Amino acid sequence: MKITTASALILTLLTTIATSPARAQEENFKYQCEDGKTFEVFVRPDKARLKLDAKTTLKLLPLDAREGLKFAANRTLLTMVNKDASIAINDRSVYSNCVAQ
Repeated sequence: MKITTASALILTLLTTIATSPARAQEENFKYQCEDGKTFEVFVRPDKARLKLDAKTTLKLLPLDAREGLKFAANRTLLTMVNKDASIAINDRSVYSNCVAQ
């Protein structure tokens, strides 16, 4: 994975978010994982909503990341790099090898 590619994607995402009206600032991503699990993420500059299933939605706050985007809260860590994502809960990988659809 090239850092320049990740940087370009992040810059494009942040530019789109920064220049859009307030309601349109939320970006929606749907992921399919290798084990058949799916989840959805709604990203804003100041937070993310992680929808794991019909009953479980978590609010996450942004973290500094060397590459991609990271959000966390209550021992849940969401990592998004290019089209790939993963979720760790209580330091255990729960959703891995997930790709944006």
